Amino acid sequence: MSKFYKAEKKKTRKLTVTETGWEGVVAIAQEQGHSVSELLEMLGLAQLSLQVKDIQQ
Repeated sequence: MSKFYKAEKKKTRKLTVTETGWEGVVAIAQEQGHSVSELLEMLGLAQLSLQVKDIQQ
């Protein structure tokens, strides 16, 4: 069970992402001391905020 929201059981989900994107998410999670699952849970529960970079292409 999630240490962030114990009243609800987790379900297995499917995610499609590039290798580079996955490696980046794993690195962010590790830097914060969390698993990718915990990082996504925190994001979904608004316990984590993101700062989006403005990149011009």
